[in-house]
This record gives sequence, structure tokens and C-alpha cells, in this order.
Amino acid sequence: MELDESRSILLEMIERIRPTSIIPKEVKLIGKTLYIKDFSIDLSNFDRIFVVGAGKSTGLMAEEIEKILGDQIADGVISVLKGTSHAFHLRKIEAIEASHPYLR
Repeated sequence: MELDESRSILLEMIERIRPTSIIPKEVKLIGKTLYIKDFSIDLSNFDRIFVVGAGKSTGLMAEEIEKILGDQIADGVISVLKGTSHAFHLRKIEAIEASHPYLR
């Protein structure tokens, strides 16, 4: 396998696991029903929707969830790596910066 072919395969694999690729494919809102892969939930059974998240990809995931749920989100908070909150364009979800406990 040549270097260009290996590089192409690696870049394709990375693209397939990005939240911006996965979330829109796996999370759908149809009417008042939220579908996450094979799981569905009727959002009309809830007065408010809160989004909470933490982890390396949570900022990108939160952006995608906001695109899907929009103004249906009452509030939200995610933890992102210190110095990265400016990279995410969020309207309803607050990004709080933190560092890893071992990287203090």
C-alpha cells in the first residue's frame, strides 16, 4: 500500500468518526419524536429539554444537537478543554472550560 493510499484511508476514517458526520446521520427530529439510532423518545412528554455533556468531542456534539433541537432546548452546559470554548458556536448551551485533572 502506498503512502498516498494509506493517508487517504486514514483521512476517510477520521471523517467518518467526526461528530459533524455521525450526529446528523444518527440523530433525527421528526415532529416531536427524537430518534437516536434505533431509540426513539416522544419529546411532547417533557416540559423542558436540558443538554449536558463532557468529553473531547462534546463541543462539536453540542453544536450538532443545537442544530437538530434548536429552540426546544431550555438550557444546557458542557465541559470543554480549557482555551477552546471560543471554537464552538452555541446559542443555548454554555461551554465551561476545564482542564484534565492530570494536566494541572
